Amino acid sequence: MKWMCFIAFACIGLLSNAQGANKTVEAYLKKTSIDTLDLAVREQIYLDLLKFTRKFDDSSRVGYFIELAHLLAKNEKPDKALNYCDSALKAMPNLAFTSKIKLREKKADIYLDGSKPEIGLKLYFGILDEYEKRNSVKECARINAIIGVHYKQIGEDESAIYHLKESVRQAKEVNDKSQVASSLMSLGNAYKSLKRYEEAEPIYLEAIKLAKENGFKRELAGTYNNIGSLKRLMKKNSEAMKYYKMAVEINVETKNRKWLSYNYNNIGNILMDERNFQEALNYFLLSLEIKKEINDVRGEMQTYSNIADTYKSLGRFKDAFEAQKKFSVISDSIASVDKVEESMKLSAEFQTEKREAEIDRLNLKNELNQEILKERDERILYQNFLGWLMWLGIALMLTVAIVLWRSAMRRKRTNEVLEQKNEQIRLKNDQLDEKNREIMDSINYAKRIQGTILPSEQEMGSFFKSYSVLYLPKDIVSGDFYVFAQASAGTFFGVVDCTGHGVPGAMVSLVGSSFINKAIKEKRLARPENVLDYLDKTIPRAFEKSEEMIHDGMDLGLCYVNQDKTEMLFSGANHKCWILNREVNCPQRTELFSDPDHATIYRKEEMVLLELKGDRRGIGDANDGEKFSGSTIKLAPGDKIILFTDGYADQFGGDENKKFKNAQLRNLLFEHIDVSPLDLKVKLFDSLMSWKGDMEQVDDVCVFVAQF
Repeated sequence: MKWMCFIAFACIGLLSNAQGANKTVEAYLKKTSIDTLDLAVREQIYLDLLKFTRKFDDSSRVGYFIELAHLLAKNEKPDKALNYCDSALKAMPNLAFTSKIKLREKKADIYLDGSKPEIGLKLYFGILDEYEKRNSVKECARINAIIGVHYKQIGEDESAIYHLKESVRQAKEVNDKSQVASSLMSLGNAYKSLKRYEEAEPIYLEAIKLAKENGFKRELAGTYNNIGSLKRLMKKNSEAMKYYKMAVEINVETKNRKWLSYNYNNIGNILMDERNFQEALNYFLLSLEIKKEINDVRGEMQTYSNIADTYKSLGRFKDAFEAQKKFSVISDSIASVDKVEESMKLSAEFQTEKREAEIDRLNLKNELNQEILKERDERILYQNFLGWLMWLGIALMLTVAIVLWRSAMRRKRTNEVLEQKNEQIRLKNDQLDEKNREIMDSINYAKRIQGTILPSEQEMGSFFKSYSVLYLPKDIVSGDFYVFAQASAGTFFGVVDCTGHGVPGAMVSLVGSSFINKAIKEKRLARPENVLDYLDKTIPRAFEKSEEMIHDGMDLGLCYVNQDKTEMLFSGANHKCWILNREVNCPQRTELFSDPDHATIYRKEEMVLLELKGDRRGIGDANDGEKFSGSTIKLAPGDKIILFTDGYADQFGGDENKKFKNAQLRNLLFEHIDVSPLDLKVKLFDSLMSWKGDMEQVDDVCVFVAQF
């Protein structure tokens, strides 16, 4: 109803002239909370406005196109937002420069914030060139700042410094003090990122002075926070704390809740450095409360990690474990996609019954507590009454007897009720145990089914000179599995990591195994990259058959060795292949693989590890028909082929509770280069268990080692 009134209100202005219409629209927007309407309704409002104003001057309509694009981009519809920008540029070819450049800036901004930042950066450089040609120094300063901040975000700090210095110089030239303060703050951040602390500090101080003189509270609060972080890195915690608290004061005043949560988190870090763990915990909890309030999920994840470390330092290991679990849950939710519908139903059924039993148990316990409290109150009343009886004498004895009798009857009824409640609790527990046994039996049966897709040891033992597979599911069933299939002219082998782990991952693994066997046995595909292309095309179609869209997929590394075992082909989807040997056995290999985009060579003493790189996308990712690439290598005597999923390197542990990482795995392989694959499996297992310690296993683990 609101939007219909809005359009009618705008039409009144249309009856007079364009200027009157715009004033009418602006007045209504100030009075009406358009953000409370559905996205489709808000979009239609802008489309109707553009329709009604199509006979007006083009420059007066550009603002509606930009607001419409901003609305859609903000609601995760960047493609549609870009289409509106392009439609505006095409429909209004004679736009003035200022209007046309605003549309181009909106396109660049959408690309920069989306999945194609390189296009956005290219557009911004074109816009910068246009402003430079027109000697628009103020606009050049603004665009240089945007480019510099983006370079800082992607780790190109030197490029960031260049553009931010240009922004500061140009802003000073036109006396744009607000831009100077903002660019100085970002420039200090770039120097800080490069650990050039002595250069960063005077830049921050200059920004603080300028912000103070001109009342730029946002820039002042941001710079206080950033120089506080700098002082912490310089081990000057007292100064850092002073700056953080000044930032807190401004952000409280300006009600900047997001930045306030950052300030509290930073203060907590300083208190951790000073081993004031309880006070640090208080600030982390304040930060977490705000981040939940503003729905800053990524911020919650970092703060939960800090809280876990703080609880650990306080010796509250159970609380630390719970906080770490919440960190892991948020981390997994950001990186993962929707689960298979059948597995979700199974999990939901179990969790629902478990929650219902818990609720019933808590309700019964609450009723029991209420009865106990009631009885305790009556006992106190009874005791007081006895005290009065000492003064009232024999005349009140009859009243006492009545009270005692009523109390006894009430206790009897209470005991009967408690016995009934206890029986209900026992019954619920028995039902829950039975359901749990049924679910565990189903999962164990699923494990036996999944075992049928794994290749036999006899087949692999007859092909490889020696091999081993370290296969450690996180749960009873796994989302990882390994492949071995003989073709007409050679043999395929590899490892696969399906979306998720446990029951959902296992269900996807059955689908993936079926299509891999079909590609090799039925389609007779003879190159790994062709197999990956086939999977990339067919697996998404298989999941499209369900009523709801399922976005599950897989990552894998697949090798193919010819019959005489002299040559190997490799292709990977988010996976790589390592070939380990002593350099004396493969002297020509370093010359053949000098392209870092396809292969990387790591050396240690007289040992060499060749890393064949797969494509940086998984099976089922949107790729507009892009094909997978492949690598070919001549095998040398003593080569060990290592394929692995990400579960080993991603395991948390060690003294600092960090990931194991690929670099440490490479060093472990170098250390045991001369042992057999079977002995290497033992070394890998022992190292992982030692690293993990008492921590929970974070993902399925699969490491395939083969030697010819």
